Amino acid sequence: MKAKPGYKLVTNFFKKEIEIPDNWDYLKFNQVVKINPLTKIDEDYVPYIPMDAVDTKKPNLKYFEERKLSENSSLSKFQENDVLFARITPSTENGKTCLIKNFKRKGIVSSELTVLRPSDKVLPIYLYYYVKNHRLRQFAISQMMGSTGRQRVPDYVFKRDLDFDLPPLKEQEKIAFILSNIENLIDLYDKEITQTKSLKQSLIQQLLTTGIDHEEFKTIQFLPRHLSVNIPSEWKSDILENTLKRKPQNGITKKLDMYGSGVPIVEIDSLCKSDFFVDDTSLRNIQLNDDEIKNYSLMTDDFLINRVSKVRGGSGLIALIKNPKKFEVFEGNIIRFSLDEKIILPEFFEFFSKTFLYNNYIQSTCKTTTLTSLDQDIIFKIPILIPSLNEQKKIIEILSNITSNIIDLESKKLYLENLKKGLMQNLLTGKMRVKI
Repeated sequence: MKAKPGYKLVTNFFKKEIEIPDNWDYLKFNQVVKINPLTKIDEDYVPYIPMDAVDTKKPNLKYFEERKLSENSSLSKFQENDVLFARITPSTENGKTCLIKNFKRKGIVSSELTVLRPSDKVLPIYLYYYVKNHRLRQFAISQMMGSTGRQRVPDYVFKRDLDFDLPPLKEQEKIAFILSNIENLIDLYDKEITQTKSLKQSLIQQLLTTGIDHEEFKTIQFLPRHLSVNIPSEWKSDILENTLKRKPQNGITKKLDMYGSGVPIVEIDSLCKSDFFVDDTSLRNIQLNDDEIKNYSLMTDDFLINRVSKVRGGSGLIALIKNPKKFEVFEGNIIRFSLDEKIILPEFFEFFSKTFLYNNYIQSTCKTTTLTSLDQDIIFKIPILIPSLNEQKKIIEILSNITSNIIDLESKKLYLENLKKGLMQNLLTGKMRVKI
């Protein structure tokens, strides 16, 4: 193997030859980074950072604690510009990493955290990105030991003869600048998404109980739960049973050996992933006969409601079906129904299912054992509010515009996250170079 121009071949920790830029150093990680270094601290009561604090570039100070140093002297010490690596976290978040930034005090960390202190050859922000996204992190996670649910990365992993392909400081600075800018943009989108969702939720509560430009109101109660609400005088109230085009139908239940091929089936996980739609990107397939397919196939404007959940807030979640896959069916823990559009528009009821009135009714009627569940009779009696069709359309338009805005923001955020992931892969390995 011959390196391309401007690159050189080196042998990594796994005894494989890799290409890195000519002007990059190829060092051992523990030569340029101190692992759980000794740190002199003059205070008696010091900041303590628990493992849960490690989820961004800086500790989340809502987890900040003060502890007596003399009683916790065995814990690793940190100071500003250290990088923290969580050695034991939920499996979906293994290897969470953060940078101690703009935090002048020295302190101690949980025994589940490893402190990594960069030498003058490594910029702290570069070390943060390197550990968080480089193959070194993947190697550390691959070394996790212990029983299921309590696995951890051994502290000695970072002290091994690991490689560090290290650019000059100026290039480190430029790489970190690029990645930090993208992260800042992602944070801005996150804030805007959160604010827009909050606005949408506020408008849902307002528009679906007080409507648009009404002056006269009446108080109604829904029995047997004695839920009371003020609504416009000209609005009607009813129960779901009296607005149905097709009565509730339980989905199909099959043995596990029937899964793997056949037609796509919507399960609870797919129903609960989004406020806007059923996530049908990764549906399992199930073997059904023609009659079963005909009986359980979903159609546009069908509603699916989650009947069973391990958590109390999960029962009663609703999704409106738009453009289902061919022969897409639904599982037995989900109930399907459809509405008479001469009375209530599907999109209006979808938004209504996000109101406190709907949620309070559902949660007050759930059966709770090891699971929470809904009976069909409960679904029949769901209270609903019914404006004129014209006002329903106006409310749908307002809320749909906000929903479209949220989807657009989330799409832009996802684009940036994918861009960041690709840039990290290329910039931190030298496959893509920056101009200095």
